[in-house]
Order: sequence, then C-alpha cells, then structure tokens
Amino acid sequence: MTIDDYLGQIDEKTRNKLEPIIEYIAKEFPDVTYDEDWGPKTKMPTYRHNGNYVSIACMKRYISIHFSNYEAPKLIFQKYPYCKANVGCVNFSYARDLPHDVIFEAIDQTLGVKK
Repeated sequence: MTIDDYLGQIDEKTRNKLEPIIEYIAKEFPDVTYDEDWGPKTKMPTYRHNGNYVSIACMKRYISIHFSNYEAPKLIFQKYPYCKANVGCVNFSYARDLPHDVIFEAIDQTLGVKK
C-alpha cells in the first residue's frame, strides 16, 4: 500500500497532522526508501535510510511514531512532555497538535545526515 493510500484511509484532521512529517522526510531525505510491505508484524508505513527507520501509525487512541534510534523518543519527551515516550516510540494524543519541529529533530537524529 502506498503512503497516499494509507493517508486516504484516515480522517482529514489526522492526515493534516501527519502530512508535514511525510513531506519533511521526502524533502530532507530524498534517498529514503518507503517500505510498502511494512513488515509482517508492524503494518505501519515505514521509511528506511542508512539502515535506520521511522514508522508512523494511527492507533485507536493516539498517533505513534517508531524510531530505530532509541534516543529519539527521549529527545521528543524532553522537549515535549505532553506525549508518552517508550523505548523505541512516542505516542501523541489526537487532542493536541504535534510538535513538528521536535519530531523533525528526532527524524534527523535517526535517519542520519540530510541531503
């Protein structure tokens, strides 16, 4: 499934929150690989670059972003305590706007050197 197909399955409000993240990855990491298979367990849109990944999921109660770099969730939580940071992922409430600048910083930290 393409990312456009995935975005087409979610509501407009959520799509508007995720699109800046997807656009940022595409712009700053043009060599990124979008994994349409998402893996047998994850079932999440996943972007891979230099052996690392960032995955995005719209769960029932929150938006979840998974990182191969376990420091990325810590970085986000330090700068934006209105989320739940786990070992490799961060969960954001649908009720709040996403802290895009902080998420971008964590993506940079995970995917490596930008173009």
